[in-house]
Amino acid sequence: MAAAAPTEASVLHGAALPPAVAPAAERGPLPGPSILHAPPARAPQFENTGVWRAQPTRVCMTSAYRAGEFLYQDCVWDDNGGGPAYRWYFYTFDKDYTYPTAPKYRNNAADLVEVRLKPLADATAVRLTFNTMTEPDLVATTIALGGEAGQAKPVPHGADTVMPGQVFVTVHGTGGDIVDAATGQARSEIPTVTTDLERRQVDVRIPYSAFDPRGQRAVRVGAASGLWDSAAGAYLRPRRGQPTETQPGGALSDHPSAFFNAAFRYDEPFDAAWRDHRQLAAITAGDLSPFFANVDFTKLATGRNDNLAGERGGVPSSGFMTMLFASHQETNQGRRLPGDPNGPRLGSFSQQNGFSQGGEPGTDSRPGLAFGWPCRDDCTPDLAGRLQRYLVYVPRVAPPPGGYATLLWLNGFAINAGDQVTGNRDLWHTVAERSDVPTLVVGTDARGADEWGYGQSGASNFETLADLASRFPVDQSRIAISGFSSGAYSANKLALTFPDLFSQAFICDGLDVAPSFPTINGVADKLPVDTAIVHEPGSTLSDLLPSRRDQPVMEWAGSSDDFIPYPAGRLRL
Repeated sequence: MAAAAPTEASVLHGAALPPAVAPAAERGPLPGPSILHAPPARAPQFENTGVWRAQPTRVCMTSAYRAGEFLYQDCVWDDNGGGPAYRWYFYTFDKDYTYPTAPKYRNNAADLVEVRLKPLADATAVRLTFNTMTEPDLVATTIALGGEAGQAKPVPHGADTVMPGQVFVTVHGTGGDIVDAATGQARSEIPTVTTDLERRQVDVRIPYSAFDPRGQRAVRVGAASGLWDSAAGAYLRPRRGQPTETQPGGALSDHPSAFFNAAFRYDEPFDAAWRDHRQLAAITAGDLSPFFANVDFTKLATGRNDNLAGERGGVPSSGFMTMLFASHQETNQGRRLPGDPNGPRLGSFSQQNGFSQGGEPGTDSRPGLAFGWPCRDDCTPDLAGRLQRYLVYVPRVAPPPGGYATLLWLNGFAINAGDQVTGNRDLWHTVAERSDVPTLVVGTDARGADEWGYGQSGASNFETLADLASRFPVDQSRIAISGFSSGAYSANKLALTFPDLFSQAFICDGLDVAPSFPTINGVADKLPVDTAIVHEPGSTLSDLLPSRRDQPVMEWAGSSDDFIPYPAGRLRL
């Protein structure tokens, strides 16, 4: 069944759109796994309490006016601070800022997900939402209000950063202060700070006596988050080299910016793994002037809704979009840590932690040379948190009467969808913009793209499809799946497991067993050297081929490919 077409009200207020589904007695068994048809998952970070009413945009790096609030939606996993803009595969082992190794940071503590503002009777309310929050006083955020372009001021508390502002409001835990940007002196007013640990939100009230934006049509606002040193009453700046249990690492200088994540980054390019390349450069320079919003407080006073279509930072209706959704699973907050149970074997590689040195609790001590590992239900995936993301390219043309066709693209080892954004003739444009078959092209993170489609990694692909169908009209009879390398393995496995859901499959350089190490397993999966790789029992795809009786498939393999050679695909012919 095609999903219901979006109404003006649902788009304006950000409401989820349920797929149009016939009554159970009429439709028979539903295709795919049960998680595809489960009710939407609860994400505390998306919930409102107190004075807050507006629904989030759930489209990364966008803003909107909704229900008398100004929203900025940031993204997840973009809290890498400053440093070089690494490309695949270097970002699997070359890191920018790194968190302290203490588990409470979860390698993600300063990951800012949303900033929203709302005028009240006596104060401006600001709400900050984080992807991860184990202890509220680990993180601080400075909010810059007012100021003018070209007049950057030093951010207080040892941030070693500048940005325009009339006042700087810094909050951490349940406290904070307000500093006059021109003098650097603290004002007498103190913000009211309330932390909601369950929802990972910080509610801030800034008295109008400190800064009054009412009646102004373009109030400049900036914000950035970093780690807080409670004992010193200052930001905790990264050190050069590796982090310690208590201090972050990865700095390129002796006086680096303290910030890991900045808000209002409307112009981040899509051809980046984490959509943070402009942020990396700005934090390295210690100047966050490029990142700001001009907020119209007269519009907030009227409560008028505006998705800012066609404007800088507005919610788009076509082209590239990075979407956020709530997963049904969260084994741990943040990212996987090397000490989390049942991680990769010694000698294997993962996206978030690079080369595995083994020793994780519950991990088989036998080494296993491989890219990634089958992360089943008893382990923590690389991207562990409740909020997940995907990249979609939406055609410029309206959907056909039956809805858009869909291509679900699964990436190879440690590759993100943004790594394959390469211009107007890339996969996204050439498939999506076909006039006869306009197609939603979707690239998933699969919780790290190195778990071979097992456990939460595999499930996240179906959660992505469910979220997609809640936003756009989807032709359920024209959903194809594709992938490259280990992503091709995952795509093949899911297509063979659920041939009732996927109408076609396109397998590009696919391996036949998991996990694998290309150039070894790519030659043939039965060589004696495979004793060093430790395959997952039951992972051989050839055994599933009988289920492909009515499912068209195209496999690509090259005789000159020295990474995943022709014999790997030949095994399935």
